Parts: sequence; C-alpha cells; structure tokens
Amino acid sequence: MKKVFRNSGEVSHRWANKLQAEGRCANAFFEGDTYYSYGKHYVIGCHLPDGSVAINLESNSATTNGHVREAIYAVRPRKVLRVFNPGGEPDSKRTERHVQWLIEKAAAAKPGGNRPRHLAAAQQVADDYNAFCAALGLTGNPNFPPVNATTDEAELERMRKLQREYAAEERAREKARAAQALISQAERIATWRDGLPVYAQHTWGTLLRVIGDVVETSRGAEIPVEDAKRLWPVILRVMKGDRDYEVGMQLGLYRLTRINRDGGIVVGCHSIDYREIEYIAAQLGLVSLEAEEMA
Repeated sequence: MKKVFRNSGEVSHRWANKLQAEGRCANAFFEGDTYYSYGKHYVIGCHLPDGSVAINLESNSATTNGHVREAIYAVRPRKVLRVFNPGGEPDSKRTERHVQWLIEKAAAAKPGGNRPRHLAAAQQVADDYNAFCAALGLTGNPNFPPVNATTDEAELERMRKLQREYAAEERAREKARAAQALISQAERIATWRDGLPVYAQHTWGTLLRVIGDVVETSRGAEIPVEDAKRLWPVILRVMKGDRDYEVGMQLGLYRLTRINRDGGIVVGCHSIDYREIEYIAAQLGLVSLEAEEMA
C-alpha cells in the first residue's frame, strides 16, 4: 500500500477517513489515529473513541496552520473539537486562560459589535474542552461553566492578569522551542560535518566539510583539497589589502568569482563566509602552518 504522498492534502484525506494505518508527505504524517505536522511535537489532530475528532487549537507556523485547516475540512461531517494538546491529557490551564482572554476581548468590545462573537468563541472553547474530556472518559477534569461577559473592573483586572501570565508562558514556551531548535540544528550540522548522510538545510547557509580529497559544500558542490590549499594564501593577501579582489582562479569545475576583504568568497552562485573557510583551513592544517611561517 502506498504510504508516501505528494502533499498534505492527500495525507489529511487518508487520515481523516481512516483509509490506512500510516502515511506521510514532506511535512506531515500520521500514525494510527494521530496526525502530526513536521514532527511529534505538534499534533494536528486525533480521532477520539466517540467518533469525534480533536483538532489542535494552538496557533503555529503558517504551514502548520494550513495543515490544521486541511484536517478540519477533511474530517467533515464529523464533530470537531478545537482543544489544546489533542493527542494527550486535556490542558485545563491553557484552556481557562484562552477562555478568559476571549471574555476580556468581549468585555472591551461594544455590546452591539464584536462582543457576541467573542462570547460565542469563548463558549465554544469551553464546550469543546468539556466534550473532549467526556470523549476520553475523564470525569476528574474541571468542567467550564457557561460563559458570561462582565464589566466589573476587579474581574476585568483578574482577567488581564491571567492574560499577562498566559502571554509570559507563551513567550517562555517559544524561547524553549527556539533553544531546542538551535540544539537540534547544531547536532545535525556536526553530524553532517562528520560526513554522515544528513540532509543539509538551506537555513544553514553555505557550510564546508572535508570528505577524502575534496572540500564539499552543504549545497552539494565540491572542489579538490589541493585547490583549496592554493586558494588559502590568496585569501590572506586580499584580506591585508584595501579592496575586494576580482579573480578567475579555477577551483575544480568552478571558477572563483570574488574574494572579499573580509575573507569571504563567491564561487559561481555560492557565497561562503570567512569563518567557514578558516574552519576548513584548520582542518587541512593550513592555519597552524601559516602561524609557523609568520613566526
């Protein structure tokens, strides 16, 4: 049975209709009842025992938000419950703060304007949470009462405090996600530099590594190590000058376009920073040799 598909729309359709146990595309996949965006850190949705479908309420990147919209469309006409953490335990704390945020928006809005819409949204979030708990057979989780707007200043201030706490927690979560992404990227770069088959992402910029007798870029180009050794002293001379240097030195199958005064170079469509060149120079023993010559 086919398991790899061209786009997330096809994957959503197969997950929503339970046509197979697993399937994936470049940026989304499902295993059993659970559908993920990019990785298991973000659950798009999950089929529930009562036949309804829990869909993630947490906003994310534009692509992941697109996956969520596709999933909602694909599961029709099943009942959709928009909740936080659809693949795990109900998150009462985040739900309460989201409801309070919507109530605050309602209280600040005009009674004949957006107030009814915000109140309806708040009630829907509360109702979906309660239905989610019921579908999982959880009786110990707090049910949210019917939502009402208020203009009491003390109550509004309590809501604002909750929202500030919620926003601070969101910032902390985002900071943690960014830190984890940097750690993951550093690990992948180190693995790539070691010569292992890791997909090099364009967000890395142009990195370099030595593989046997060639220097390879993260974009797949390579030049002989001997050509890299010839280029190194030329770069050092240009860095001591007062202008960029236009050259046409042959480097493997490529021609050197430019050496910048900061030591960076342009080879064809590749722009390579000096720190990468210096890294390779150290790998080839050129930095220590240069230091010995200067001594």
